[in-house]
Amino acid sequence: MGYSVLMIGWPKESGWATYERPTLFGQCPYPEHAMAPVYERKRDMKALNNCCRVFIQGSDQLFNNQLYHAFGKIITLDWVYNYKTKIAYAISFGHDYERMRPELWGPDYDRAEMAHFMQQFDAFSVREDSARYITKNHFGVDAEWVLDPVFLCKRSTFEELAASGNSELPKRPYLFSYVLDPDFSKGKILHQCADKLGLSLRVVPDGEFTREKVESSWDIDTLSNVTIEQWIAHIRSADFIITDSFHGTCLSIIFRKNFIAIANPIRGITRFESLLGLFGLENRMVRDFQEISNCPELLEPIDYSNVEVILEHEVNRCQKWLRSAIEKNKVAPLSTFDLLDIRGDALEANAKSHIMDTEKRIDVRLNDMERNMNNCISGISQSIESHIADLDESLNIKMQKLEQEFFSLQKELIHSQQEQTSLKNSVSYRLGRSLTWLPRKMRGELRCLRNNGISYTWRNLIKGIRK
Repeated sequence: MGYSVLMIGWPKESGWATYERPTLFGQCPYPEHAMAPVYERKRDMKALNNCCRVFIQGSDQLFNNQLYHAFGKIITLDWVYNYKTKIAYAISFGHDYERMRPELWGPDYDRAEMAHFMQQFDAFSVREDSARYITKNHFGVDAEWVLDPVFLCKRSTFEELAASGNSELPKRPYLFSYVLDPDFSKGKILHQCADKLGLSLRVVPDGEFTREKVESSWDIDTLSNVTIEQWIAHIRSADFIITDSFHGTCLSIIFRKNFIAIANPIRGITRFESLLGLFGLENRMVRDFQEISNCPELLEPIDYSNVEVILEHEVNRCQKWLRSAIEKNKVAPLSTFDLLDIRGDALEANAKSHIMDTEKRIDVRLNDMERNMNNCISGISQSIESHIADLDESLNIKMQKLEQEFFSLQKELIHSQQEQTSLKNSVSYRLGRSLTWLPRKMRGELRCLRNNGISYTWRNLIKGIRK
């Protein structure tokens, strides 16, 4: 259409794994300038209002409640200002209303919130015909029914991608099966179909299945972890296709392949019914792998003459609708929500600035306090060290004096002991002891008499004389 494009992903805060660049391609086909950076928060994505005139919410089941939350509620474009053009192209709920599981439908609050922002879109389209009932009766939005966006892409683009994915293709003609949920019963039916068609069999599972997990599910030639280019190449070169993938079915139609589509009630039947009903190919759909065995006509070739007429008409209609929505000259003010949101951003920015200034002041104050504390501790430490040094010196002096006094007293004691020994060994000492024996004895007996009486003293005297 001649417009420059910027592809936008979901923010990191959403909780769903984010990628700076596409990961499933062998070689990224998009120029660097066409891929926006991954933002931290949905609020940060409002910066994109400065570089985009039109915002288009892309296709697939993003409007079921689980994915609405998984992608951080970005799909209603509430982060895009009201004076910008907002378009929803081929959005999907995955199921019609009667078959919508509670976890996909969500609470009333979420629906009311989504409805408010969905009503702000300038053009709204859905991928399944039944989704028009949902948008009209539950969200208050009139929607156009359009093709999945892969049909708006030229077939030559897919041919170019497939050309770089030929390396792993089977050498013989083959039945190709892209199966999202492999198991042994499905493998048995695939073998039967390949045998009836006289083809070899090649299977590619969903990307979440490792080689080991697939091999434990069946005994089929299976190629795991393929790139987008390899996947498209297998579809383009296949002689027959059996798939339970919606986009596997879309590519089968684009490449005019004979195929069988297995509608998966868990992943969503409505999209298959809507697509195949449009092209008159309802007879190529079954609801279970087991049905294939009972319907041999499914292996018959498809007459694409009428399909091509319908497809050309629908592609032109959808392109015209999309071009008209993009080229519509919109003049609108900011909404009340935008103004409040902008004011909220300003308040948040002011609060952050105030917090940063406060943190800086606190840091300066803490640094001053730490510096003063360190100086104080350093002064106290020096004073204590000086006092300890003085005490140590004083203690050393006193210890030296005590040691000197101890040595002096020790000398005096030794000298006294020597004098006492010399005195005891002298003649005069022994003579004095002999002369004073009787007086000392009498003095002792008199003391005993006073303390113990005459009877005890007499017995003690006699005992002493006998000794």
